[in-house]
Amino acid sequence: MPSISFSTLKKKIVDGTKKQTIRPLRSSYWLRFKKGDRAIGYWKMRTKDCEKLFESEFSEDPFIVLRKNFTDNLFIRDGFNSLTDGEKKWFAVKYGPADLNPNQKFVILRWK
Repeated sequence: MPSISFSTLKKKIVDGTKKQTIRPLRSSYWLRFKKGDRAIGYWKMRTKDCEKLFESEFSEDPFIVLRKNFTDNLFIRDGFNSLTDGEKKWFAVKYGPADLNPNQKFVILRWK
């Protein structure tokens, strides 16, 4: 059963408004899971602040999206107010500006 670690948007994960995460595609690891497979979400896994947030099932198969194809809806499902909000608060800080690598691949994971 895969574990997913989070370090932002804890309140939205706990209250169930965030049921998706966007992760850079670094390997095919996430793509081997399928709809119905179980997953566990942790807050700050591998730290002294580690806390189990949820145990759930994937609501659909993981899928890939190019960064240039990100949308408001994708970011709203991920807990941000909009694409601009998500880029500003997280993605540009973590992965650089969108125009730097518009073809960067990300995997989308959704759970129940």
